[in-house]
Amino acid sequence: MTDLQIRYFLQVADSLSFSKAAQELFVSQPSVSRQIQRLEEELGYTLFDRSCKNTVTLTAAGLVFRDSFHKLRREFLETRAAAESLRDAPALELRAGLGAGWNLLELLEGFQRRAEQAHPRAALSFCSDSFRALRSKVHDGELDVALCTQTGVQDFQGIELEPVGELEARLFFRQDICPKPTLHALDGQVLCLLPEEEAPMSAQIILLHLQHRRIVPRIVRLPNRDSIWLALALGKGFTVWDERMAIPEGAGIVSIPLGDTIPLCTIWRKSNQNPLIRLFTETARAYFHPQNNKDQPF
Repeated sequence: MTDLQIRYFLQVADSLSFSKAAQELFVSQPSVSRQIQRLEEELGYTLFDRSCKNTVTLTAAGLVFRDSFHKLRREFLETRAAAESLRDAPALELRAGLGAGWNLLELLEGFQRRAEQAHPRAALSFCSDSFRALRSKVHDGELDVALCTQTGVQDFQGIELEPVGELEARLFFRQDICPKPTLHALDGQVLCLLPEEEAPMSAQIILLHLQHRRIVPRIVRLPNRDSIWLALALGKGFTVWDERMAIPEGAGIVSIPLGDTIPLCTIWRKSNQNPLIRLFTETARAYFHPQNNKDQPF
């Protein structure tokens, strides 16, 4: 069964005339009759009643196949038009960022799978940076969306924010500076923090948490996360990060829970209507709340 046979059949079925169908198709009448005969042989049904001279009617089977072929042909034309529009439309692009040092490869792989299923031609790119830099890149249009801590992006005009989960706050330090790792064993130790302009609210919250537990550290502010990791590796103090922070191997760095959580969110410009932003946000929420998304593979 070919598309040509179906087109010829539908033309005859609609006009109920082999000669009129041939004229509409700009072919000879024998050509039309030959294609219809081959179609009938393949289907195993007589489609037209030719018993009356100069009169053609559809058989019961012909009526059924006419309706079915009209539907199939309509769906085919709609599908082809949709494919044409996809070919001509620009591919979706998403530039996503997340906090530096996070071990979230599984999340990104899960999002990539979902994006490829929903938008096969989508172009995805990822980067990691400080929360302050991520916020600025989203605001300036260099990134479409970013995953970061909620405390680092509050009160920033023009930015949409949606909570997606939370992480456990932990104290990181080299084990030999605290052989029996407890919270109070770190009282009086050096607390390595980022500068105020890097994480203005996070540092205040960390200090409040420690003061609530009667831990009074000696504060040292370092320029970036790499310098903090180096200080920890040299046994120069401790810091507070979340459970997803990747720990360099061989440095002897351990962590203990602080007993608090760090809220996470995705951020994007309010004017950015990229549908992949919503998909990224949904994937992040499913990743951080697996108990509510058992059908979502990660």
